[in-house]
Amino acid sequence: MTAPSRWLLERVLIPRGIEPSSVLDFGTGKSHDPELWEDLTGAVGCGYDKYPHPGFENRANRPLHQFELVTMNYVLNVLATEEERAEALLDAASFVTPGGFLWVSTRSKAHIDKQGREKGWAMLEGGAWISSPTKGTVQFGMDEADIVALAQKYNLSEFAHDRVSGKPGSDTGCALFKRH
Repeated sequence: MTAPSRWLLERVLIPRGIEPSSVLDFGTGKSHDPELWEDLTGAVGCGYDKYPHPGFENRANRPLHQFELVTMNYVLNVLATEEERAEALLDAASFVTPGGFLWVSTRSKAHIDKQGREKGWAMLEGGAWISSPTKGTVQFGMDEADIVALAQKYNLSEFAHDRVSGKPGSDTGCALFKRH
């Protein structure tokens, strides 16, 4: 299980007695989180990725229903523009049931900016770094405040920021939202 999902489960959900019966890992990539959510919690797990990796093409099938928990790990930080990040955040939020949760984790701003400077990455207008010019890989660090500000700016009004104490690691930004 990815570190942010494990941290969410162990440090937030279990202590609060939150037991989602369904989990969507949005932008799942090659992660096995959907299967691990099922194994560890009994929740029905599903992975969705608009741009699946080879071997994971079945994850390109857009789910037709909502989930009590939607996780979005390391998705926003690989998108170059604020508009792309907002579109992905709003799309992920559309899968959350009323009363359900949206968990967003990213690489932190300090972590990405440090790597960018140390590795000599080129910076795009808007603050994103090109970490692999040959692949066109982008990195854009975000912290909790940045994630919350993005949600507010793009009118994620059905969701309230649900503050959690701590975070999965110093190189991670994260925010939890609860849908009204």
